Amino acid sequence: FVTQNPESAWTPALHVELGAEYLRRLNYSQAIRHYETAHAKTSHRRTDTRALEIASEAARQWGQLLVTTGDLESFDV
Repeated sequence: FVTQNPESAWTPALHVELGAEYLRRLNYSQAIRHYETAHAKTSHRRTDTRALEIASEAARQWGQLLVTTGDLESFDV
C-alpha cells in the first residue's frame, strides 16, 4: 500500500507502524527510513492535528534510534 499509494493520507501513519515493526525486528536502518519518511510527509502540515501527532511520534522514534545507533548528527528536524 505504501509503495503504491505514497500520497495517501494513510501513508505517514503506516510508515510509523512499519518503523515500529522494523524496530521490533532490530532492523534499525529500515526503521529509521520509515520514521524519517513519516516525519517528512507530515511535519509541514501545521494546522492538521493528526498529522502533527504522527510527525511528533515519528520524530521521537527516529531521534531515539539515531541516539541508539550513535548517529544523532543525522537528526535534522
